[in-house]
Amino acid sequence: MAAAAVLMRRLGVRLALGLCAIQSVAGCATGRIEQAYVPGGPVVATPARPMVDPFPYERQPARVTNHVEGMRDGYVVRLLRFQSLGDNGQPENMVSLRYFERAEGARVPLVLILPIWGGSAYPPAIVARDLVARGQVNVMRVLGEETMMDWGVLSRALDVEAFRSAFRQMVRRVESSVVDLRRLLDWAETRPAVDARRIAVVGFSESTLQAAGLMASDPRLAAAVVVMGGASPHEILATCYGPPGLLREEVMARFGWSRAQYSAFLAPLVRPIDPAYLGSRLGPDRVLLFHAERDDCVPESARDLLWQTAGRPTRVIVRSTHAGSFLGMTFLGGNHIRHRILQFLTEVLR
Repeated sequence: MAAAAVLMRRLGVRLALGLCAIQSVAGCATGRIEQAYVPGGPVVATPARPMVDPFPYERQPARVTNHVEGMRDGYVVRLLRFQSLGDNGQPENMVSLRYFERAEGARVPLVLILPIWGGSAYPPAIVARDLVARGQVNVMRVLGEETMMDWGVLSRALDVEAFRSAFRQMVRRVESSVVDLRRLLDWAETRPAVDARRIAVVGFSESTLQAAGLMASDPRLAAAVVVMGGASPHEILATCYGPPGLLREEVMARFGWSRAQYSAFLAPLVRPIDPAYLGSRLGPDRVLLFHAERDDCVPESARDLLWQTAGRPTRVIVRSTHAGSFLGMTFLGGNHIRHRILQFLTEVLR
């Protein structure tokens, strides 16, 4: 069932992009509003950032298998792999990534690009390609073959306590993945090509939770780009289509819950990874958000809460749906999301 769910999600994204292109090449995902960060703007009350590190671990470089694949445009291309400290939902609980390291010259910034777990590889791959083509930063692109959420395991939980236990396992996967990324930064800052004072993260959709986890916990992070994410994961899971929607309908029918009861059940379980409760250590001038105006996966309340929690940083609101907004990373959508990400990272990592 898990494999079928992932396939349905991928087909759903492709169908959304195809319909968007058919409807209007010029209009879908090209229209947008940019709300600039305003220093000294009104202060909005948000949950306080935890005084303790929300993702603690013993800081030391991960034991990385470092395989050189070749050279490309002045970069040494490496395939890196290391063992997760926990269950991360990936094959053999390994963390895998492709690392483009500047072959010579002074230390330069590092951009960590996160995947759409188990989904389309296009958004992270094209941003990595853009950054490599510019040649001004080191690039680490994490490879996420499998989704963090094992929809099959969750759907096979036949009573409430079994479902609670299975869902906690999925939350722990997200927590483990944030710690793994921090361990990766421990390794990266030992590299002679990396300027550890200038590290950025880019997250898309599901991986915006990991991006938010780094924003909340790791002081080495200097910038973040969050594409189509939100706070309140319980509200997202109570809204989103595809595998989350299929699971939701199955669970609601099995336990006799309403959608509101489903969301309320999940709320305390997702709190350890909810950006609204984690807060952000990054200044809002170092954060760029992208949201979809007609997002049919991330509700408006969750989008706005993430924006408020991050201190009202600059955000680009794309006039499209969740999947349709990613057309802005293709020529059909004018590539405006790609261009804006490059512009932001170039400016903030100088």
